[in-house]
Amino acid sequence: MLYVRGARSDYDTWTYLGNVGWSYNEVLPYFKKSENHEQGANDYHGMGGPLHVTINKYINPVCTAAIEACQEIGLPFTDDCNGESIWGANYN
Repeated sequence: MLYVRGARSDYDTWTYLGNVGWSYNEVLPYFKKSENHEQGANDYHGMGGPLHVTINKYINPVCTAAIEACQEIGLPFTDDCNGESIWGANYN
């Protein structure tokens, strides 16, 4: 199972369309509050929430092949799809 939020641009577009309070910067504190991230709190993740977020510790060879295929077509590798940018492929 993956935990991936929407893209920053989606939230910001909702605000642009008149949905006050839905910008990425406005909803990010709620995402952080909901998380209990095993790597601790940082600018994009929180601790103490009901949603336990862990990092994949067992990399299947099929996953490695999929990441390599993504990179071959120009999709960058990212350490965290819920970090600064959703764009990229990773193991988590």
